[in-house]
Amino acid sequence: GPKTRKAIKEFQKSKGLVQNGKVGPKTWRELHKWK
Repeated sequence: GPKTRKAIKEFQKSKGLVQNGKVGPKTWRELHKWK
């Protein structure tokens, strides 16, 4: 929902990624590093 998209955008911003609210390959890669 909207809260999830907002959280994804905030995560993307913190990692210097494009803030589109979608979990693409680059976002997945950063999420896996973060675990």
